[in-house]
Amino acid sequence: MPLYDVLAETLPGPAPRPGDRVMPLRDILVHMDNTRQCRARLETAVGLAAAHEAHLVGLYIKFHYPVPRDMLAFFPEETLNEVLKSHAEVANQDAGALEKQFREATERAGVSAEWQCADGDPVQSIKTVGRLCDLLVIGQGRAGSNSFSEESDLIDNLVLIAGRPVLLVPSAGEFPTVGENVLVAWDEGRRATRAVNDALPFLKNAKRVKVLAISPKDHWLIETDGICKHLGRHGIDAEGEKLEAKGAGFGQTIRAKAADMDADLIVMGAYGRTRWRELVLGGVTRHMLSHMTIPVLMSH
Repeated sequence: MPLYDVLAETLPGPAPRPGDRVMPLRDILVHMDNTRQCRARLETAVGLAAAHEAHLVGLYIKFHYPVPRDMLAFFPEETLNEVLKSHAEVANQDAGALEKQFREATERAGVSAEWQCADGDPVQSIKTVGRLCDLLVIGQGRAGSNSFSEESDLIDNLVLIAGRPVLLVPSAGEFPTVGENVLVAWDEGRRATRAVNDALPFLKNAKRVKVLAISPKDHWLIETDGICKHLGRHGIDAEGEKLEAKGAGFGQTIRAKAADMDADLIVMGAYGRTRWRELVLGGVTRHMLSHMTIPVLMSH
């Protein structure tokens, strides 16, 4: 007798069926900042939390400006302290306004939520809180000048070191629903495999899922049958499409296909900055980060 039939006889309520065992999203983190994009990003995160019955964490990071040593020779210490105090006051005001925005949005949607405010490096702060969540929702571009140091590239670092899938929300547009029509970029590699697995909560609820495999010119075609069958055993009806890269680059082709199917989410693996990887893949990750028009879920 199959295990799920045994469970049906021993456990109260409906027994789990094949395809019903996808781990749900239970904790979602949304990065809050003082950019114009933040409100749309928040609405996207609230919509996801409501759809998945997840707990939403809003995180704002207060950035403290480092004082260059050479400035100490030109300005009195009291003057520098006043400047730093002024920046701190602005950060506190931003935090208060964003917390109000966050609480109003989550209360309207009836979403379980909590607000957190951290000090220090944005990457380390989001990584620390994000590793206790199932999904990180962050913006496509950099936040305002009072949120990031020049050395910190939030997206690149978080995607590579967070250990969690990252949902990138474009800097323009509104995305109240994410995951109804999903395009999966598939190359049979480890990162794409990780991304598909991380995206299962989205794919499970999607109305349409297309798996797109783009093979380099004069290269064997990457197969999609296997991954589509695997998704089928999760109860996900996925269609595969295989293409050979020609004139357009990989990134342009992915975006064009997403537009053709009116996709509201792209799922893909994220690659590092090593030169050989960028050379082989044509900078697909970099292209998508720069030119995305719909949310992109990336895993590494």
